[in-house]
Amino acid sequence: NMMDKYNKEINNMIKSVINPCGEVRGKIEDGIVKFKGIRYATSKRWGYPTLVKKWDGVLDAFEYGDCCYQKRAIFDEEIENSFYYREYRKGLKYTYSEDCLFLNVFTPEDANLDSKLPVIVYIHGGSFRSCSANELCFMDPIWPKKGVIGVTINYRLGLLGFGCFQGAIDESGRTGNYGLADQICALEWIKENIEAFGGDSSNVTIMGQSAGAMSVQDLCLSPLAEPLFHKTVMISGGGVHKLMTHQPSTSKMHLFEKLYEATGCSSFEELRNYDVVELFKKYYYLCDNVKGMGMIGTPYIDGEILVDTQFNRLSKISNKPH
Repeated sequence: NMMDKYNKEINNMIKSVINPCGEVRGKIEDGIVKFKGIRYATSKRWGYPTLVKKWDGVLDAFEYGDCCYQKRAIFDEEIENSFYYREYRKGLKYTYSEDCLFLNVFTPEDANLDSKLPVIVYIHGGSFRSCSANELCFMDPIWPKKGVIGVTINYRLGLLGFGCFQGAIDESGRTGNYGLADQICALEWIKENIEAFGGDSSNVTIMGQSAGAMSVQDLCLSPLAEPLFHKTVMISGGGVHKLMTHQPSTSKMHLFEKLYEATGCSSFEELRNYDVVELFKKYYYLCDNVKGMGMIGTPYIDGEILVDTQFNRLSKISNKPH
C-alpha cells in the first residue's frame, strides 16, 4: 500500500503528452509542466539540421539537454567572464556536446489539445558564441502562469554554428548559418508539435535578447522562416548595426580555414572529425592572435536563409504595398 501511494504521488507530479513525434513526459512543478531536453533535430558538424519526426518509446523530458560547446566548456569562466557567470550561471552545472539540438516546453498544468494558448519561443543571446537555453534568468519562464506556453531552445554557436568552409560548399552548395538553420528547424518542430502541448501553432511569437534579438531580426528577413511565426519581440540587440551588416559567407572563409594549419588537418572531413575540445582550443588561440578572427562566428549571407544585406532586405520589405 505504501508503494502504491508513493507511485501515485510520483505519477501526480508527471504529465504525459502524445504529440506527432511520440509520447513525452514532463514534471509538474508549482502548476507548470516542464518538458526539458526534447531533441528537435540532429546534425553532423558543419551540416544543416534534420528535423526529428519520431522517437521510439516514451521520452522522459526531465533534464535539460547538453549545451553547445563554447569557451566556458574549456576555460574557467569564473575567471574569464565573471560578470556573466554570476548573473547567468552561478550554482548551475552544465554538460556540453556537439549533439546539442534540444528545446524545452513549459505549459500550464491544465493545458490540453483544446487550449490553443499563445506560444513564446525564446532565443538566448551570448554574441552568437555562448550561453544556452537553461541560464538562471530564463530557465523557468513565468509565462505559463499567464496562460502562455513558453519554449526555449539550444542552437549551435560560434565556430560550430557559423563556421564557413569551402568543403561545406562542395558538399551542400552553401556554408555558414548552421545556428540560424537550427532556430528555423526548432520553429518547424514547434509548428508540427506544439498543439499537442496546448499551444496555438498559428500564434507563435519569437523573442530574443542581444544575439537572440539579432537572430529574431534575421528570422524576420529570412524567406525560410517567414511561415513559422507571427509576432516578434527584440530586446537589446535589434536594429541595423555594423555587426548585423551581413556579408557573403565566403568573405571571411580564409580566416576559418586557418584552422587547417592550426590543427594539421589536410581535408574538410578530417577537420570535421577533429577532436572538438582541441578544435576549440586552436580556434580561440587564433581568435586571440589573428586580426579579424574575434567576431567571425556570426550570421552571413548564405543565399537561402539570408539572401541579401539587412539594408537591402529592409528596403524591399518597407517598399512593398501593404
